[in-house]
Amino acid sequence: TSLRITDVNGTDIKSLDFGSEISVTNKAFNIFNNGTVSINCSMVYSCAWIISVSSIPGKITPGQTVPVSIVIDRTKLNAGDNSTNLYITSNNGSNVLIISAIGQASVPQVLTLPVTDQNGNASPWCDTFHAKVTNIGNPSYHARGFCFSSTNTNPTINDNRIDVGGTGVGEYSYTEWKYFWDRPYKAKYYVRAWVMYGPDNKIEYGNVQSFVYNDV
Repeated sequence: TSLRITDVNGTDIKSLDFGSEISVTNKAFNIFNNGTVSINCSMVYSCAWIISVSSIPGKITPGQTVPVSIVIDRTKLNAGDNSTNLYITSNNGSNVLIISAIGQASVPQVLTLPVTDQNGNASPWCDTFHAKVTNIGNPSYHARGFCFSSTNTNPTINDNRIDVGGTGVGEYSYTEWKYFWDRPYKAKYYVRAWVMYGPDNKIEYGNVQSFVYNDV
């Protein structure tokens, strides 16, 4: 075969490892035509955490070295080892380059925003919960919602749990008040947003907001 894959120093390689360092998102390798005739190359990959692979010329002449740059998105890596194949084919041989990276585990982050009335206005008597997910985490969270209490100033899902559908970064809210129909009028409550993540369903809570329930 005339198609060789080398590192930047010209040494043949089978893999390209991005490692675990967060700042490392760009690496390069070379395609080298070791034959006596020109070759036409193409590259194929299927991977969510690879942002881009630089293009190569339609024809690589004998003895020509073509640099290729790969950029990855570390926020899309799974925690731990990740690997995928980059398939490089030509009219005179094919090759496979294994691309690998180590994803760092991170805890999702959620903020509890001020409670408002159902029109979105802040007032002494409020009854709509708001939250904002600022980091989905790794592994990413798979459930979210609110918890509230009139006695626990740091409520948990063991007090009163509300589930709100959806995933991803951004705001969510709760406006259906079936949980409050039989509760004391003008009572003070404490609320926190929460997200659930991981195979063992760990919970990460947001900050606490207080409000006075108005059922009118």
